[in-house]
Amino acid sequence: MKMIFGRSRSLLVIVALMMIAGMSTVSTARAASSLPGTNAARAASSAQCNLRHTISTCQSTDPTVTLSTEATGNTSSCTFVWDLSWGDGHSSQSTEIDPADGWKVIAQHTYASTPNTYTVTATGTPSGGCTLTPFVVTFILTNPAPPVNPRIKGKACVFDAPSGVTPVFGHDIFGHVGWGFELPSGYWEFGANEGPGSLDISKTWYATGTFQQMLNSFRDKGRHHSLTYYETYKCATLNTTSTAIGHAGTTVGKEFNELYFVPGRDCESQVYNVLAAYGVHHLPSDTSIHYWPSPNNWFNHLSSAGFGNAKRL
Repeated sequence: MKMIFGRSRSLLVIVALMMIAGMSTVSTARAASSLPGTNAARAASSAQCNLRHTISTCQSTDPTVTLSTEATGNTSSCTFVWDLSWGDGHSSQSTEIDPADGWKVIAQHTYASTPNTYTVTATGTPSGGCTLTPFVVTFILTNPAPPVNPRIKGKACVFDAPSGVTPVFGHDIFGHVGWGFELPSGYWEFGANEGPGSLDISKTWYATGTFQQMLNSFRDKGRHHSLTYYETYKCATLNTTSTAIGHAGTTVGKEFNELYFVPGRDCESQVYNVLAAYGVHHLPSDTSIHYWPSPNNWFNHLSSAGFGNAKRL
């Protein structure tokens, strides 16, 4: 930009488009740290943009910007009337009277939230023997960063009914399993695929409740299972995300009306699919010859996925 006042008094027009952050002044150091193309600018487009001299473009996810100028030299008795066109069909006017040296916010504007590129034009009428130079800058409103999906603590449990299948020679070699996972609220979603029902649609049930209500639901007689049918359970604590928890719920709903067949759509596979969606890693394979067709054997090898010792219901 050019010095714009003759003799001993001048006004150096410097433009700053910045997010509102409770600041009306800008230091040279802060302006330099936000130059387009620097790591700081690329790392966070929502950081305030401070444009100086020949820097004429800034982008942000915040639709509210401020426009600042800096007066230098003796500007006493000077008045500057700025006519501002914001590039979105809106305009405004701002007046500076005897501006002191340094930065001064002269205007603020909030754009519609739709991402776009706006050309901001500033012209003005000075008085008191001053002159000024019109300027043009560009503001780019960008999409907000995608929401962060932070890791959160979660818990998952597997419930075992060791006599889920009629014993062979006095010993059950198969068994049966059900599932449960913790919700962000602290409640649990839990249930099981209890085998084929009408037209071979799986007899899947599920419910939501406290941890104790979940234990009671497996311990007591319930939908599709008898009293003391389930005997033990194991639980694991893990890091998951809200997205993964949603995927687990979607998996439950999908399997609720599926046809029952083995392997792949039996009790073991349902537990595997639900807990894998929840974020449990290193679960034993639900179709491997090492663990199928015995949910009891699968239950006994859950330590690979971080599950603790079995507890009695």
